[in-house]
Amino acid sequence: MKSEETENEVREYFEARAGWTVKKLDLGKKSAPDFQISNERTISFFCEVKTIESVRADLPYTPIEYFREQRRKRQDEIQKWKNQNPGAQLILRPGEWEFVYGDEIEFEKKYRQRSRNTETSFQNFRSKLTKDLLRNSTIRDLSYSLRVDSDDLYVPNSKEYDNFVKWLESEIQAIDQGRISWQWHNQKLPFSSSHLYSSFYTLHEANNENDIKHELQITLEGPTTSGPLGVDIFSYGGLNLDSITSNVDKGIKQLQNVANRNNLQYLPRLIVLAFESGLGFDREQLSEHIQWLLTNHPDLSAIAVLDRVPDGTPTKEEQDDLFKWFEFQRRAPWVIRFMVYHNQNLIDVASLPKEAFNDKWSVDINPTNSL
Repeated sequence: MKSEETENEVREYFEARAGWTVKKLDLGKKSAPDFQISNERTISFFCEVKTIESVRADLPYTPIEYFREQRRKRQDEIQKWKNQNPGAQLILRPGEWEFVYGDEIEFEKKYRQRSRNTETSFQNFRSKLTKDLLRNSTIRDLSYSLRVDSDDLYVPNSKEYDNFVKWLESEIQAIDQGRISWQWHNQKLPFSSSHLYSSFYTLHEANNENDIKHELQITLEGPTTSGPLGVDIFSYGGLNLDSITSNVDKGIKQLQNVANRNNLQYLPRLIVLAFESGLGFDREQLSEHIQWLLTNHPDLSAIAVLDRVPDGTPTKEEQDDLFKWFEFQRRAPWVIRFMVYHNQNLIDVASLPKEAFNDKWSVDINPTNSL
């Protein structure tokens, strides 16, 4: 989902309702929000639409805990060595003293600000790897289904990438020729002539105390009955809360700018959040984060999360049977739904009227007691 498409969906949602008008405000200016939305009953509010493109990021959310643990572990190891070797001198590697014994404040600052692996970067890696494997003349015609899973969305450098592709090509060829290396777990699939081969590949070794090991899980199924090589690449991680926060912060500044320019500081301010890829099971975490954002922004009237749901009401049988539920989702047309979070502790800004949205999914957030 691209930002322009999301803006059009929000515009169409309000314009389809009788008596509502949508005025475009930004006109290519980054300092202005997208819309001023009004109806005939004098309801009017500013609206900024933000599409979160990099929805996920690596786990843990804040890697500082990992580095704290490594720091304590290394301190314990060194102390143990000193106790066992009284009077002896221990020479630490370059940079190791700072990591183990350096200033605590500087340590926290350094490792809290480390860059994270995000979904946007991983999508480029996924696209390149898929294309390279399907263009590879030595394996593209082999009847196997390849699955690659990444837990942390790590993107390899060019050397790591080339080594991985060469290794994967060599291993798939060897498996097809019946020469299965010790690195693979081989499982015969029941009622089939195919096997399931699984392995882990280390993309990046941890070279020092400041580094983290990165692995991919590889699964190969085959030979399949038909078709060339199939490739699926999956990534996980958690919600990219940094990206959500950054987008909301930018949106608030844009809303403030237009309110000041038009001397309409009291007019309600709304940010609509949309997500380029699915939220999965992270809706509760998103809800908690939105509460935190509203707690810290008493100048923001509401946040609305744009979602897509199958239209209609499933039967009890469809709700209880997973396969029938999937069939209901496949058959039903999908419509836009908004989950609206209203901030009840506003300062110098009006609240967003409940009738601004037709949807019944609405949550009142009182930052003083919601967390």
